[in-house]
Amino acid sequence: MTLPGVAPVAPTSTTVNVANAGSGDADANCTGTAAAPTAPPDKVCIYVSSTNRVTLSTVSGLVAILTTRAFWLSFTPDTSVGCGDAIVYATWAYTAP
Repeated sequence: MTLPGVAPVAPTSTTVNVANAGSGDADANCTGTAAAPTAPPDKVCIYVSSTNRVTLSTVSGLVAILTTRAFWLSFTPDTSVGCGDAIVYATWAYTAP
């Protein structure tokens, strides 16, 4: 996912997090919702609204190669429910430090 501009400080793996409890990367400092995402300063908060063939505990946020411009959302498809697309629907917020 691409940030709307160049971040003044590159996000790190500890500042790019999924807000949902039970995720693989939960952050209690991310207090918004999928409908109204928020982020404290120096954080990217990702809010998962739903998944298809993905277990929430495998969802986490990661820094991208262009660290001041983007981040990734990582997850593991749940193959126990058969074949098909693995989908994560989410919104996110970023606040510069």
